[in-house]
Order: sequence, then structure tokens, then C-alpha cells
Amino acid sequence: MDICEIFTSIQGEGPNIGKPTLFIRLSGCNLNCPYCDTKYCFTESKRIEKKKIIDIIKNSDKMICFTGGEPLLQKNEVYEIVTFFSKKEFEIQTNGTIAINNKLKNVIWAIDIKTPSSKGFFNKDNLKLLSENDWVNFVIADDSDLDWVYLFLSENKLNTDKIYLTPAYRAMNYSDLAEKIVDCKIKNVRLGIQIHKLIWGEERKR
Repeated sequence: MDICEIFTSIQGEGPNIGKPTLFIRLSGCNLNCPYCDTKYCFTESKRIEKKKIIDIIKNSDKMICFTGGEPLLQKNEVYEIVTFFSKKEFEIQTNGTIAINNKLKNVIWAIDIKTPSSKGFFNKDNLKLLSENDWVNFVIADDSDLDWVYLFLSENKLNTDKIYLTPAYRAMNYSDLAEKIVDCKIKNVRLGIQIHKLIWGEERKR
């Protein structure tokens, strides 16, 4: 597998925020969002045998998070590992461009639904595959992103009530977005906070 880095930290976002987690960051992505805060995973890569990754997971008592980049570019290997550890809990963070596998019962899906400022796209079929345990995130860079999200949520039914709005990296601050969310009339929208950046700073990878 093409791996950027493997490290243990706390989960910095979503419903498992603060939870000790083993992160496996896969290299490569099929998008190039202007606000991306992990662009180093486009170029930093080492080939690690799947067996070694399985051994690392075996020796960890933490929740496991596959992230990227875009981990589903290597979905066959990821799914093989998840299936091998049917009793372990996994979170897979994806940009939503590739169809997810909702038959994996030990996986929490974290899907980043791309707003217009991302200049990316989204596979709408994933909306039907979400479960109540999964969560979605919208990265907000400006007011037009926010207007787009409100329209998107009013037009599309999600099978989860875990909906996060997160300020785009260096484009919008938490206080401005928090005030907008307070005034929002859409139910179940939450402010997304990346607490790893608040604790260790924006430039630290892990």
C-alpha cells in the first residue's frame, strides 16, 4: 500500500473527537482542493506491505482511522484489512467522490461533501448509503458555500443527523462560522472543530 504516514494521536474532528486513534494516512488524492491542509500526502509516500500494516493494527488497542489524501483510491486493500479485523472499530475519511461500501458493519464513514469553493465534485449515490452512525462534513470558505450547503440540505435527505460545518483552512475563522450556525434554521447542523490544530498548531502534521 502507498502510505504517507502512520501515527497515534487523538481524533481531531467529528463525533469521535478527542478519542485516542491510530491514523493510517494513505498517499494520493483525486482532487486538489485549494484549502487542503494535507497536500504533503500527494508527494510523501512509501510502499508498505499490507501484512506489516495488519501487524501494526494488531498491536494497537486504539480506534483505527484510514484517511488521506483519498483512502478509497486503494479501497481493495483497505476493505481487506477492515474485513480481516471484523471486531475492531474503524473510521474511513473520504472525499465522497468514490462509492462507499455500507456493508462493512465495523466502519464509521466520514464523508466530506464538497462545497463550490473546493472546485471538487461529489458522488451523490453515497447519500443513500449513509447510516445513522456515519457523519458528513462541509468545509466552508465563504458565505456562498454556506448558502449552497443550506440549499443542499433542504433538497437532499441524509440518513444521518451528524452534520458538521468546518471553516476552510485559513479562509474562515471559527467565531464567524459559529455565529452563522447559531442563526441557521436547519436542524442538526454542528460546528466542526479540528482540535488537533488548536492543540498543536496548524503546521504540525500529527
